[in-house]
Amino acid sequence: MSMPAALLESVKRDPFKKAVTVSLVLHLFVIISFTLHDMMKPRQVVKKAYLFDMVNTRPQPRRFAAPPVAKPREVKKQEPAKKTVEKPKEKAISTKKAKKEEKQKEEPKEQLQDEPKETVQEKDAPQTLQNEMTISQPDFPFKYYYQQIINAVERNWNPPQELLGSEMQLAVEVKFRLLKNGQVTDLEISESSWNTILDKLALRAIEKARIPPIPGDESELTITYRLVLSRN
Repeated sequence: MSMPAALLESVKRDPFKKAVTVSLVLHLFVIISFTLHDMMKPRQVVKKAYLFDMVNTRPQPRRFAAPPVAKPREVKKQEPAKKTVEKPKEKAISTKKAKKEEKQKEEPKEQLQDEPKETVQEKDAPQTLQNEMTISQPDFPFKYYYQQIINAVERNWNPPQELLGSEMQLAVEVKFRLLKNGQVTDLEISESSWNTILDKLALRAIEKARIPPIPGDESELTITYRLVLSRN
C-alpha cells in the first residue's frame, strides 16, 4: 500500500485529523485566491511632479556706481583783528580833593548802619498739633508718672489714615478721672473731632490703657488728654 493511501486511511479513521486537513485545504485555497487576485489587478503608476526654477541665462549689462561727490570744504571767515583802544590816562588828583571824596563816601555808609533794618513778617504757618496730656493738680511732684500714663495710652492709639479724608490732621480731647489703683472713671469727650469713629477710638485707647497705680498721697487725678491724628 502506498504512503498517500495510508495517510488517507488514517485521516478517515481519526476525525481530528480529518478536521485539521480540511482547515489546511481551506486556508491554502484562500491564500491562493488572494495572490491570484493581486496579480490580476492592474498596477497604478504614481507619477512624481518635479518643480523647476526659471533661470535667466541672458547676460545682464553691468551697472557702474556713480563716483562719490566730494563735499565742498567750509571756508572759515577770518575775523578782523580787534583794535585796542587805549584808555585815556587819568589826571593826577590832589591829596586834598581825594580826602574830601573819601569822607563823602564814608558818610552815607555810617547813616545806613544807624538806620534800623526793616523786619520781614513771615506768613503764618499752619500749627501742627501733637498729643498732649495735662494733670489738673499742678503740685503733683512725680514727673515720671506723666510718661507712664502717656506710654500706656499711646500703645492703643493707632487710628487709620483714611479717617482724615481731606483734612491734614484731626484732634480729639478726652477728660477722665484716674483712681489710686490706676482705674479710669468718668471718661468723656471734652472737645470732639467731629468724626464719630475717631472719637470712639480715642475713648477705647484710654479704656484699654494699663496705667500703674498713682504714687504718693494722691487718691485720684483729673486728667485731660488730647489725641491727634496727622497725615504722614
